[in-house]
Amino acid sequence: MKIRLLKFFLWIWFIPIARLSAQEKGLPGVQNFKAIEYNGHIQNWMIVEDRRGLIYVANGFGILEYDGRSWRTIKTTGITPIRSLAMDSAGTVWVGGKGDVGYLAPDSVGAMTYFSIGKTIPDSLPFTDVWKTFTVKGGVYFQTFEHLFFWNGQTIKAWKPQTQFHNSFCIGDKLYIRQKDLGIYVLENDSLTLLPNGELFADKRVFAVLPYDGQRLIIGIRDEGLMVYDRGLVTPFAPEASRWIGENQLYYGMVLPGRGFVFATLRGGIIFVNQDGQIESIIDEKSGLQTNNVKHLLLDRDGSIWLALGNGVAKVDWFSPLRFIDDRAGLNVNIETITHYNGKLYIGASLGVYYLEPVRSVNRFRIHAIPDIKTQCFALLGYGRELLAGTGMGIYSIQGSHSKLIVPAVVIELVRSQKDSNRIWVGRMDGLSSIYFRNGQWIDEGKIGGITEEIQTIAETADGALWLGTKIQGALSVQWDGTKPTIRKYGKENGLAEGYAFCYRYNDEILFTTSTGFFTFDRLSQKFIPDQRFSEVFKTDREDVYRLAVQKDGTIWAGAEFQKSFAALIVDDGKFLPDPRRSLRLDKLSLFKFYADENHFLWLCGANGVVQFNPDRRRFPDARSVLIRRVSVGQDSTIFAGSGASSNTLHYENGGIRFEFVYPHYSQFAKIEYSTFLEGFDRGWSNWNVESKKDYTNLPEGHYQFHVKARSDILGETGASVYTFSIMPPWYRTWWGYSLQALVIITLIYFFIRWRSEQLEYDKKRLEKIVHERAGEMVRQKQELEAKTTELASKNAELEKLNQIVKSINSELNIIDLLKAILEATKVIKGVEKATAILFDHHTQTFKLKASTETNLDLEKDIELTIDEVENRYIENTQQAGDEIFIVKNIQGRKAEEKFAHLPKPQALMVMRITMKDKVEGLLIFDNFTDPDGFFPLNNDLLGNLKEHIISAFNKIRMLEELKNLNEKKNELIGIAAHDLRSPLTTVIGYSEMTIENLNDGLNDCEAIKKDLGIITKVAKDMSRMVNKLLDVSAIESEKVRLDLWKEDLTQVLEECEKLHRHAALQKNIRLHVDQMPDLPPVLIDRSRISEVVDNLISNAIKYTHPGGLVRVFCEKAKREVITHVQDTGQGLDENDLKEVFKSYKKLSARPTGKESSTGLGLAIVKKIVELHGGRVWVKSEKGKGATFSFSLPVDRA
Repeated sequence: MKIRLLKFFLWIWFIPIARLSAQEKGLPGVQNFKAIEYNGHIQNWMIVEDRRGLIYVANGFGILEYDGRSWRTIKTTGITPIRSLAMDSAGTVWVGGKGDVGYLAPDSVGAMTYFSIGKTIPDSLPFTDVWKTFTVKGGVYFQTFEHLFFWNGQTIKAWKPQTQFHNSFCIGDKLYIRQKDLGIYVLENDSLTLLPNGELFADKRVFAVLPYDGQRLIIGIRDEGLMVYDRGLVTPFAPEASRWIGENQLYYGMVLPGRGFVFATLRGGIIFVNQDGQIESIIDEKSGLQTNNVKHLLLDRDGSIWLALGNGVAKVDWFSPLRFIDDRAGLNVNIETITHYNGKLYIGASLGVYYLEPVRSVNRFRIHAIPDIKTQCFALLGYGRELLAGTGMGIYSIQGSHSKLIVPAVVIELVRSQKDSNRIWVGRMDGLSSIYFRNGQWIDEGKIGGITEEIQTIAETADGALWLGTKIQGALSVQWDGTKPTIRKYGKENGLAEGYAFCYRYNDEILFTTSTGFFTFDRLSQKFIPDQRFSEVFKTDREDVYRLAVQKDGTIWAGAEFQKSFAALIVDDGKFLPDPRRSLRLDKLSLFKFYADENHFLWLCGANGVVQFNPDRRRFPDARSVLIRRVSVGQDSTIFAGSGASSNTLHYENGGIRFEFVYPHYSQFAKIEYSTFLEGFDRGWSNWNVESKKDYTNLPEGHYQFHVKARSDILGETGASVYTFSIMPPWYRTWWGYSLQALVIITLIYFFIRWRSEQLEYDKKRLEKIVHERAGEMVRQKQELEAKTTELASKNAELEKLNQIVKSINSELNIIDLLKAILEATKVIKGVEKATAILFDHHTQTFKLKASTETNLDLEKDIELTIDEVENRYIENTQQAGDEIFIVKNIQGRKAEEKFAHLPKPQALMVMRITMKDKVEGLLIFDNFTDPDGFFPLNNDLLGNLKEHIISAFNKIRMLEELKNLNEKKNELIGIAAHDLRSPLTTVIGYSEMTIENLNDGLNDCEAIKKDLGIITKVAKDMSRMVNKLLDVSAIESEKVRLDLWKEDLTQVLEECEKLHRHAALQKNIRLHVDQMPDLPPVLIDRSRISEVVDNLISNAIKYTHPGGLVRVFCEKAKREVITHVQDTGQGLDENDLKEVFKSYKKLSARPTGKESSTGLGLAIVKKIVELHGGRVWVKSEKGKGATFSFSLPVDRA
């Protein structure tokens, strides 16, 4: 550890300090860790780094361990706060806690664990918090307010203060300690001796004692600042820094090798002071710390300073080669370009142009904006005493803090001509132009025709030709013939890759960068070819080179992987190679462009602000090992926790194993990749990747070594770390397992031979018995064959009979004859003494007898059964003998028994239910009057076959009935049409002939003719309405009507119908009134069809109401429907009328009061339309008291 620190200190000493302080700008990287991240107390007291590179933090809840990837908490006795930590030369971390002391060491599985040695301290030496812990040659010091302890590995020695120990400090192996009200003492020869003039610090709260030079010390006092102590002489030191330290309350101090000191305060963060006492920098909340309360400092091996905070942990990359100008400096914009000009750093950003002004003594700066530039700046170029800025609004000339617009345009790039230094080439969003400086004025030379691409880069050859680079449109060349340009465009067909093609002048040649690397242009073939000089520049998965920056001395800086990797290139044997000292990778930053200044500092700009890379501060940390942090098997069972011996033996059942590993490195930007190799299983090393764990499953038994190594742009490639383990074979593959298996096999063979011998003897006897029995079996088989032959003959006769039955059924066309044929067929069923067929009458909704094997049906023909009676009498509580076949053994006590009381009572019934389209259409009932078991045994095959034919016959019956009904309706329709149309036609013919005769006789009485024609027209319209109703009925009954449903207001429909019938009502002196019905919900209806319903109902009400009567239309809202009522004071309906009122073609007892015509179809149409809408229709009436027709429509609930 000491050797590594010595290397680091030597590196620090030889940095050219004067050059760094003169050129550095920006803030170091700051990384904060909150309590929620490390899962501990917010307050931390001290930090150490062990020899492996792990960070340990004294926390309020225990000890935190950090490996760069994850945090662990090491619990202590009683989970008390830890105040101090120290590491000895052997790498052991010693711990000072609250009332306890101890050390860290791995437990049985390698988990770093706290071991207390507090019991070695006698109870007579009580103490509370151990505020300081120091390791020296031969032991460890623990300092409390009450005692100073020294542990030599075996025993504890103690010193008791005269007053109270306040604070202690260790320089080398020499311990300094302050006693309250007495001063600073030094421990020499096991005795506390007051320093010369040490009493000067009796009432001073000393929080830092640091080596200065030779014999001198720097002593820091909390509220007074810094003093130089020289063998008893005390003088002030660094007055400006002391004043700042006193104001912010000093808490800790640390020497920085070669760079002075850094002090931690409780209120102001940390301050860096050089050896001359000058303030170099202050890092506080403004600089990125999450709190200004700092308790301790640690300089790790990588040059980062760790801070134990009053609220968390922080890391400051003080010795990093990177500095940042970002939002911490008030720069909250995207940075597009950057340059140095006249001693100032100028920044082109998304909202304008800025320059930096240093702040005296603390290495900070102020950012100033150029006032008149409020737009995006893409390019900056110095020219004489002015700076040119290419922006989204045009080219500005900047002098000091003032600016002036020269040329309006969207400018991307500015390049000074090599051939004529007064000319500036301008890369624009829409092409290329130039400006020229003459007689103190800028002249706009205008655009060059033929170029409309967005020009990103411009490179000029020695003869004045131009190459232009674009983002997505390839490359262009411009050759000059006098003043006339010749433009050529190059793309994929010329060898360029798709996407960007940028060009840069290097010495006297042009370099091209693309997404597939460097290219050069071959003039002879007019093609772009890969430039092999650059083939070793970026050996990554991506070969893209995005940007170049060429310095005046010829140094090339290249950016690749979309500005994640950067390197200065050096020439070696004709090849360009990246210079490791001037290379870096920034994975977590979004960068756009970069610029290298004359001091070889690289300036990068992007969405995160400005990054300065100082290669002189670049160092490569000592190679460390990859740490195998955890090995687990099975369901997350840890067998190794990262410390101590790394080997193990596993059972075969734990063949699944996971390795978790990490390279302990704490850079925010380093990309660490790992490669693994399981010796004994893998064929070779895995590909490099960032995954920090590796799983193996189903490993066979054997001996294994797991190897893991790491690499990064900073580290190079590390050596391999190894974990050795073995997997034991399963018990059945051990020597004793094999022995047991052999014994079992031998035993099995013995018993198998014995069993087989007995089996053979048994088989012999069994075969003899089989031979004897086989003769008798053959006799039985002969008898069975004869019985089967007889049975087949019977089956064949039965099938012949069934065939004859089917033929007889199919030959009948008359319904009754067909039913009789079916019943005749049932005589083949065993036990049938009588058979009856009942069919469902859809009109009466009852079952009626249609046919029977009895010749006299007078006693049964009037019996009608309801659906419920049929179910109870013939189906419920019966024995199901087959599909839709039921046996009824006890007919007594069943419904409708009184309807059969005059008939002989059967002992058993067999019922065959005929179902078509899930509806019961009929039943065949078979009676047996003598035997309750007369139908057994059942011939299921015959019944099944017969049932299928009976169902076919029933289908035929229904078809015949439908044809009969259709024929009756047709005849009825023709009869109605002939009857109802005869009289109107006679009227039309009569008036037509009379009109013709009048005209032939020369009578030209126009009024009379018009009157006659009016009569003809009225009669024709009546006939048309009659025909339409006939057609409506026909369409509805044939289910051809399709509804066009819309959400409608029913009140509007009623009011429209009232208007249509208002004239007819007035002619008969009938008052027609539609009630107002507010808040009716909308209904989903076919408006024209519901209008037809209302029209029919109002028309009928007027038609059958005497003059002076009332027809009222009103609605009411029910739960899920709207009900409409049409009420009249007409003649009313009798009981017979109420039964027939909604049937087609029915003439009622009431007669129109105005001799109006009637088809008898209107109410039938009403019923059909309402039911199509899912509604209901009904009527309430008494003869002579009017009628109320009502219908309901469902409410639209969408």
